Amino acid sequence: MIEEGRPAPLGATCDRGGVNFAIYSGAAERVELCLFDEHGLEAGRLELPGQTDGVWSGYLRGGCAGQQYGYRVHGVFALERGLRCNPNKLLIDPYARELAGTFRWNPAVFDYLEDGDELQVNEVDSAPYVPKCVVTPAGREAAHRRPDVPWAEMIIYEANVRGFTMCHPALSARERGTFRGMMNAEILGYIKALGITSLELMPVQEFVDEEHLSTRGLRNYWGYNTANFFTPAQRYGSTDPRQEFLDMVRAI
Repeated sequence: MIEEGRPAPLGATCDRGGVNFAIYSGAAERVELCLFDEHGLEAGRLELPGQTDGVWSGYLRGGCAGQQYGYRVHGVFALERGLRCNPNKLLIDPYARELAGTFRWNPAVFDYLEDGDELQVNEVDSAPYVPKCVVTPAGREAAHRRPDVPWAEMIIYEANVRGFTMCHPALSARERGTFRGMMNAEILGYIKALGITSLELMPVQEFVDEEHLSTRGLRNYWGYNTANFFTPAQRYGSTDPRQEFLDMVRAI
């Protein structure tokens, strides 16, 4: 069973008793929390009982870090009004900090279908083709001091994690193209020796490869096709992308 939760903070928040889930949807008539097992198979659906100013919430007593989940939103589907509630489509929590699995192109991921001049709701379940959110433990982001460089003294260097580290001789094959490679002391020493004060990384959040690339066995290089802003890209990690991203930020 799920209890009425707290509307803040948004996302999935662990405490000693369980997990609080909170997500905003001003258009929803009801929101279901979908739970998945470690294999990505749906294990249950729970309707969020709380609703405060458009924020739907629920408290899953006994829930814990590592639980995979997603949302299904019920409500009006009217394209002409900009309303696209379709419970057949599994939605990623915008505040998720970790994802399991990868996005795969399939007709099921589209929320409507074209039938001549008509647009119809696509009732095929998209869950098998989209990544699942993962509940992350509380307090994992340890506080650290910001550099606090004055704007007048700031020199910014822009880099792509993969491009900057892929061929660097100081890195092992496993480190190349990853967050671990970007925190290498020789790489950071070189950037610092140039007089750089601030490193601006090109997109490192989870992003999707466009369909025309996927069908050709290619991948998006730049990263400007975001799937979730608060989730480090799995392709830049090795074993734990989220922790490796945090370690990289501290090293920089």
